[in-house]
Amino acid sequence: MKKLKVLYQISQDEFPAINKKINNFPRNAIWSPDGSCILVNLESREMKLYEIQEKNEPNNEEQKKAALTFKESEGITSMEWNPQMNSLDPKTCYFISSCKNSPVHMWDAYTGKIKQTIHTKNQFFEFAGPSALAFSSAGDKIYCGFKNNIQIFDILNNFDPIQKFSTKKHQKGIISKIVHTPFNASVYAVGTFSGNVSCYSIKNNTLVCLLGNGNKKGITEIKFSKCGNFIFTGSRMEDQIYCFDIRQPNKPVYSLFRESRTNQRISFDIDCYGNFLGTGSTNSKILIYDITNPENKVFEYNEPKKSCINSFRFHPFIQNVFLVSFGERFFGFKEKHFEKFKSKLVDFPVRICMISEDLDNQEEEERKENIKSENFIAEEKEKEKENVDN
Repeated sequence: MKKLKVLYQISQDEFPAINKKINNFPRNAIWSPDGSCILVNLESREMKLYEIQEKNEPNNEEQKKAALTFKESEGITSMEWNPQMNSLDPKTCYFISSCKNSPVHMWDAYTGKIKQTIHTKNQFFEFAGPSALAFSSAGDKIYCGFKNNIQIFDILNNFDPIQKFSTKKHQKGIISKIVHTPFNASVYAVGTFSGNVSCYSIKNNTLVCLLGNGNKKGITEIKFSKCGNFIFTGSRMEDQIYCFDIRQPNKPVYSLFRESRTNQRISFDIDCYGNFLGTGSTNSKILIYDITNPENKVFEYNEPKKSCINSFRFHPFIQNVFLVSFGERFFGFKEKHFEKFKSKLVDFPVRICMISEDLDNQEEEERKENIKSENFIAEEKEKEKENVDN
């Protein structure tokens, strides 16, 4: 029997309320590519960086404080690590973030200062922040999604804009997600809040395929399989995660269930070996499916306090370790309705967990076997003694 073990957790005290009417909570949490730290996006327009040491204990007070805090002017719409990040090389330790009406900021993860500012414009040539961000697989380009268009910036060439192209012909609406295939392959996927997903060529940004008969609501998460042939898509206010084969994109291959009764993003992830998909849900369940056998639900955990699990991220290279965050917006939670929401406030809204076998049952079985062996040996000795006496 599998059970959940908490390796590391961050207290709700780290996320004080914004004011008397609005609570503060993690909206998203992501691993650094080398697994040395986690970055948490908060409702309070902040991002907090936590360093994860080799020995992580749930009660280690030193581990619960943020190493750095990054403040933005508005609600953060997207944040992404440099895919080549290595904590042993400070030059690679940076990430990007975007807000609605602000430029893209590149943050230094060692100093907490802005490393670079990228000024982006919308379709009306007004300064505006993108609704979706992504690095190329090699980390040399930044993709910025807007309404009906995508802009690409070259990091190696002074962050100059190298291309801007319209998606209106095939994908109308605000770009909500941009994801590249693993291992620097030839296509990338783009989702919109209008509910459609398309794949484009990295070489010339032309349409490769349009996924059909899947999500009907706004796309909030996209993941490629490790082989790059399958795409998993999830949307807000929709309970299904759909799997598509990009070689036959007209209809989904299968779907996986997770409750998503909210407009906020409920993220999911695929493990480092490409065998399992893990997701949170609005009904406080952590679900892990075997994507090689979709009917097999490998693991399910119910959080006692009924709070939305809005983020799930597998460790970059440890299969049975994952990061989850809890939280949803409550209005008036400190006033007369406080008792109504109190049961949903999780004490530790950011956790690193591990799935392990239930050793208690295993030890009990071993103990029973040992008792049987001891009884058998005692009986044999008793028989030998009787034979000698006779």
